[in-house]
Amino acid sequence: MISNEPEKLEIGPEGARRVYWLKRPVLHERAQWRRAIAACGGKFNGTEALLDLLADGVRALMRTTPVDILDAVLRKIERQREKVIAWRDDFDDEARAREAQEGMRDLSTIEAEVIANFPAYATAVGDDAAYWQIAGIEAARAFLVQWQGFAVDLKRSRAGVDDECLAEIPENDFALIGMFADRLSRVRESERKKSNSPPLTSSGGEISSKSNGATSGPFQNSGLTANDEASPN
Repeated sequence: MISNEPEKLEIGPEGARRVYWLKRPVLHERAQWRRAIAACGGKFNGTEALLDLLADGVRALMRTTPVDILDAVLRKIERQREKVIAWRDDFDDEARAREAQEGMRDLSTIEAEVIANFPAYATAVGDDAAYWQIAGIEAARAFLVQWQGFAVDLKRSRAGVDDECLAEIPENDFALIGMFADRLSRVRESERKKSNSPPLTSSGGEISSKSNGATSGPFQNSGLTANDEASPN
C-alpha cells in the first residue's frame, strides 16, 4: 500500500532549520492544486522547451555570423539537451546531475545575451522561475499539515493553511516546497508495484526525501527542471 504518512522537508542551516511536513496529494487533490497554480498565473515550459527557445534566440541573434560559428554554438546547446535527458532518465545519478548543472553554467554567457535580446526566451525563463514559487505557495496552502522552527502554530481550516501562516514562510522556501510537493504527487516505483493505484506523471523538480520524519534535502539545480517529459500544467 502507498503510505499516506506526511513526509518531511528540512530547509536552512542546522540550528535555524525550518521543517515542513506535507501530506502526499491524492489524484483529485493534485488536479485541484494544478488548477490553483494556473488560476494564479503559473505557467511551466520545461528545460527542453527552454533549450529550443534558446536555440531559436541564438539563430536570430547570430544570423550574420559565419555558419561554422553558429553551428558550434547550436551543437553546444544540443549537447546540453543530451545531458538533461540523461539526468532525467536517472535522477539518482549524481554524476549526471552535475554534468547537467555544469552544462547550464557553460551556457550562461550565451543565455544572458539571449535573455537580453530575445523576448520570447526571457518570458519563458521568467514563467518557469515564477512557476515553482506559485506552486509552493499553493502546495503549502493545500498540503502542509505541520511545521517546526516557527514562532506561531500552524493554522488550517477547510480551505487549507491560512494566509497569516503562509506569510511566515520565507519567500525562498516556496519553490522548494513546490518541487517537494510535486515529487510527493507521484507514486514511487517500489510502491507502484505493491499498489493497484494508477501511476502519476510529473515534470517537477526532483527532491530527495524519506518518509516518517527522515531528513530530506531538496535537489537544487542551475536553470534545470527535472523530468521534462510531461508538463505539470
